[in-house]
Formats: sequence, structure tokens, C-alpha cells
Amino acid sequence: MGREQATVEVKVPPGVDTGTRLKLSGEGEPAPHPAPSPATSTWWWQVREHPIFRREDTEVVCEMPISFTQAALGTQIDVPTLDGPVKMKIPAGTQSGKVFRLRGKGVPALGGGGRGDQHVRVMVETRPTSPRSSASCSSGWRRSRARRTTAGARILVAGRDLLGGKKK
Repeated sequence: MGREQATVEVKVPPGVDTGTRLKLSGEGEPAPHPAPSPATSTWWWQVREHPIFRREDTEVVCEMPISFTQAALGTQIDVPTLDGPVKMKIPAGTQSGKVFRLRGKGVPALGGGGRGDQHVRVMVETRPTSPRSSASCSSGWRRSRARRTTAGARILVAGRDLLGGKKK
């Protein structure tokens, strides 16, 4: 006896995650002995990873880069969610790694019962500095500081004279 191929339309319920099992009555292989209807078909789901969101049960986590200026002064940013972008306020003085919660923006619970939250971790981006730019910045600071000090004054940091003189 040959196998028949059939196309079955399956409605995936909200909240399905990897390992979720779904049974479809009457959509399985025919029974080996005469039976009134085909057997039950069992489906296991494998959910692909998303490039932006990481799922933890009904919670969704994402990281958002912000500039040092935005973190220091505060701003409002567009954050992607499962339902589309939303505006989120970043208060002044926000530190890198701070996590904000968007209530009800996570994954629906399987079988109903509400929705999880989305957690947004902000990562403050700083410009990479080369040793050359750091050296020119500190030497410029030393020159400007030297002009503002009175004659004969010394600025000592860890026993080193920043104005170029010798320690007395």
C-alpha cells in the first residue's frame, strides 16, 4: 500500500515555542485495521531564533545601542517590538547595561492568559580612541593647563610633573 501526500492547513496558536506539541485529530496516518477515521497527527514545533529578539518563555529581550550623549543628557528612542516600533524615554544619566521594561510587549502566553513583557537593555556606545589621539589630547591638556598656572608652579600627579619639570 502506497503513502498518500496531503496538504494540511494548521493554525499556529500564539505563544508556541520550541518543543510545543500540537495534536490534530483525524489528520494522521490511516489505522492499520479498519477504523472510522484516520489517527491523530502530532506536531512538534521548532522556532527559529530572531536577529533582534531573544525569547525567555513569554518575555522578549533586546539590546539597543545609544550614544554617550544620549545616555548623559537623556533622549527618546524608537524601540522595535513584536507589534512594531514604540517610543521609549531614556532618562539623563542612564548607565550602559540598564534594562527597561515595556509591559505587555512580549509573547502571548500559550492558551491565553495575557502577554509577557519586553526587556530593553541599553548599551552606551563610546568612540574607540587610538593611542595617538589620546596622547595628543593629554598633551594638549598639559599645554593649556601650563598657560593657566603661575610661574614656578608644578602640577604633580603620582609623583610626575605634568608641566615637564622635575619633581622637587
